Parts: sequence; structure tokens; C-alpha cells
Amino acid sequence: MSWLSEFVDVYDKNEKNLGITSYRIYHPKSGEESKKAYQMLTVSHIFLNCTLQIDLNADGTFAGAFVVDDPKTIVPATIESSIRSGSGSYLVPLPVDDKLQYLARDYSKWSGDEKYIESHKKYLEQFRAYLIFLKEYPDQYVYRTLQAVYRYVTENDIINDLWTGKIFGENVAKEKVAGNNLFKSTVRFNIRNPENVKRFENRRFFDAWTQYYHQVLQTDTVSGGTDEGIDYLNFPHQKEL
Repeated sequence: MSWLSEFVDVYDKNEKNLGITSYRIYHPKSGEESKKAYQMLTVSHIFLNCTLQIDLNADGTFAGAFVVDDPKTIVPATIESSIRSGSGSYLVPLPVDDKLQYLARDYSKWSGDEKYIESHKKYLEQFRAYLIFLKEYPDQYVYRTLQAVYRYVTENDIINDLWTGKIFGENVAKEKVAGNNLFKSTVRFNIRNPENVKRFENRRFFDAWTQYYHQVLQTDTVSGGTDEGIDYLNFPHQKEL
């Protein structure tokens, strides 16, 4: 068995653990026990360091936002967005959670750079295609949840919500927002629910994107196409964004 076959075998045997947070226990010389969280990454996803979390209500209205203390987040990705770099990267959004320059329709207004209007358009175009798939997807909870996210990003000004919500302090003036790293922020979305289940930790959402993107790759509609099925190695030269 080749190393690649062994890799695939390990992945398949641990399929039930994909995306689940587990902990390794350490016993350093000091004698104090410590633990470190880790996750097994599912295909068609990457780790994204999210600095902000935006909470939404089920109808897609703004419910609040905060700076996170656990930034490492599993998010859906395309091949191109997982390795984006260079001058054209502003046109290569991630599917749902991403940097504000892609998510916020008012980013160009605040930054003064109109090219990010196209960033937002590309983001919405890709998101719409995913929702079309989800409309017929068996798990309608996934569809309704992501439909709420889509409604929010199309009907609301994210940066304005963050600014008026004083996410960066009581006295943050408009001209100082960039200095508070707002423009560099990476956002993950969550929908508030009675069970307090986080969308970005829910296996149902991982499975939905994996099925959709597998279909995209097979039908050559977005990413150049392939007849080889799912790439167990995720994406070439993937970096943690």
C-alpha cells in the first residue's frame, strides 16, 4: 500500500470524527496537566482564522457581534479560494465565511476602493449557486440557515452594523476604523438557536458543502472540472488563511 493509499484509508476510518473537536492531554514537566484542542479537517474545507463572529436571528437580521477568542474555524472552500494570492485574489471569495472585503456590500464605501464592489458581487454569485443546490437538498435546516446568512449580506451593511455596535470600543470614529483592524477582519457567521449549536461546528453543514462542491467539480461549472471525484488531500498547497 502506498503512502497515499494509507492516507485515504486513515481518512475513511476516521470519517465519523471529521470536524469534531477533540483534545490531547499533555503532562509537562511542571506536573500540571494541560490539553490542546484539535480537529480532523473534512474535504473541501480549510481552517480560517476568524477574528469576528456575527450572530444572526433566524430571519437574517443582525443579532450581535463580538471579537472571538477561538479564531481557528473550519469553513467551506473552493480550490481557488483555498490558495488565492496575488493581485486577482480580491475576485476569489470563500463560499460563506471570509474577510470583510468579500462579505460587506459597504466595504468599498468605507475603504474608498471601488474594486471591492466586484469582490462582493463574486461572493454573492457563488453563494447564490450554492443556495440553488440547497433548495432541493434533503436537510432543509441547512438551507434555511444559510438563506438567513445570504439575506443578511444582501440586505444589510455589515461594516456599519459593526461600527454602530461599537465592536471596537465606545469611541471608535469612522476614520479610525481601519486603525482598529476592522478592514482586515475575517468573519464567521452563526445563527442563534435554542440548542446553541454553532453553525461552523455542525457536521450537517460540512456534509452539505462537500456534496455540493463534489458535484461542482464533476460538472465543470465553477472550478475547471475533474472526473476524479473528491480529492482526499483537500487542495494543493493549501494554506491556513
